[in-house]
Amino acid sequence: MFERRLWPLKIGVHLGLAARLEGLIKPKIIGLALRCYTGNSGDLRAMVKRGAVRIDLNGDVAGAVSEGDTHGAHSILILRRKRKLEQEPERRQAEKAARRQEKEKEKEKPPAPSPPPPRDGLAALREAALKRRGAA
Repeated sequence: MFERRLWPLKIGVHLGLAARLEGLIKPKIIGLALRCYTGNSGDLRAMVKRGAVRIDLNGDVAGAVSEGDTHGAHSILILRRKRKLEQEPERRQAEKAARRQEKEKEKEKPPAPSPPPPRDGLAALREAALKRRGAA
């Protein structure tokens, strides 16, 4: 069954994947897909966990995550968090500026035209016709 948790993949899993797909997908595309998976923060967090294991295409344990890989994943996560915190004030300022612009646009809009006056009913029209005839 599908599991939301990401697992570190076996080193060289791209070779097994290419062999299973038998040329249906180009190796470059496989590499791009695996780069998306392995660059995902969830996969990096899974690598940082103590005693993390790698899995193969069948979901079986295929070795442990090395200390070097753990430190590399940890440093990438720290760098991403630092970038996000640096960009946070800029994002807030951009949102404020966008809200200000929208408020100014609303102020610049001309007021909505007033609705037309209510129309007279049939009785009022008859009365007006009788007055005109009487004045003539």
